[in-house]
Amino acid sequence: MAFLSTLIISCKKLAMNESKKATELLSSKSLDTISYQWGDQSLSRYNTTDIISYNSNGKIDSIITTYPGVKFVSSIRFTYLGNKIMLNTPYNDTYTLDNLGRVVFHSGVVKDVAGNPHNEDDEQYIYDGNGYLSKVILSGAIFINSARISFKYSIISYSVQNGNYTNYTLADTLGSNVTRKYDFLYSGAHAKSSFSFFSPVFSNNTYSAVEKYLNFGKQSVNLLSAINYQISNEDKSIQTGTMTVTSQVDALGNIIKLNLLGGNISGMPLDNLAPIPRSVGIVYNK
Repeated sequence: MAFLSTLIISCKKLAMNESKKATELLSSKSLDTISYQWGDQSLSRYNTTDIISYNSNGKIDSIITTYPGVKFVSSIRFTYLGNKIMLNTPYNDTYTLDNLGRVVFHSGVVKDVAGNPHNEDDEQYIYDGNGYLSKVILSGAIFINSARISFKYSIISYSVQNGNYTNYTLADTLGSNVTRKYDFLYSGAHAKSSFSFFSPVFSNNTYSAVEKYLNFGKQSVNLLSAINYQISNEDKSIQTGTMTVTSQVDALGNIIKLNLLGGNISGMPLDNLAPIPRSVGIVYNK
């Protein structure tokens, strides 16, 4: 549920009749390499580069992430079984898809040294009637003597107007304690991309943020121009500010570069979700 947004972005339509069952967002082998910089308040501010490989069915086979200047490389492999996508991460990430190929549930489980479940983080994704992401319910579970005890802790809500995501709000399950809010502003230019931003970037930080390569419903139809933010800190102070967005598109209108410009966001936020990204660069397969 990282908005990484760049956001904004109109999902590339699959070249098939809408009445047919859709697959994942990237079944067309559209992406080659993504360069990405996590934003302020993220656990890692390294610039990273993802190299995407596909299997013979046109689905993602693996993502290899390099960290320039750091001798570390991670490799994540995708396994497909029915309506599920499973990753070989330390958290045993599993994504459940609906019949349109959209992610409706994600679960990540941490196991103890004996291989037994220790704790679990879950996200449920809900879409509106027009195909836009409208809500993310964040929950978790702990395992005590093989008993699973589950709980909900936050809800993310999105607002959509004129085909664009206009608002992101992160609050407790009652909606009374808002810890983070983003307002998205757009130019009049239309744009498209196979890179999904609103949920993975402005939702939650999961392993290597691979969600940006999955299908979370429609993206915004116009080009992002700014983000107004409001963040609550542990010391009860509130940070507000604006990030302006510069961008580049190719001759076909695909987004190839986004930069978010603004002062550093500091302090200790009440939540550890949704750091504002600083840049993203997209290279498409020819």
